[in-house]
Amino acid sequence: MASRFGKTLHPASLSRIMRTLDLSRQKTRPRHPRTDSARPSRLRKGGSLAR
Repeated sequence: MASRFGKTLHPASLSRIMRTLDLSRQKTRPRHPRTDSARPSRLRKGGSLAR
């Protein structure tokens, strides 16, 4: 914030500003640490694997 806008803000102030702009804090969906990285590509929507 300081380098782009020239102002420093406390994180609580930033969340208050976001709420006044009707925005919300976005977070990524948590993943299990032992998840197989190849598995999501095999389970995509679109039907059977044996096409």
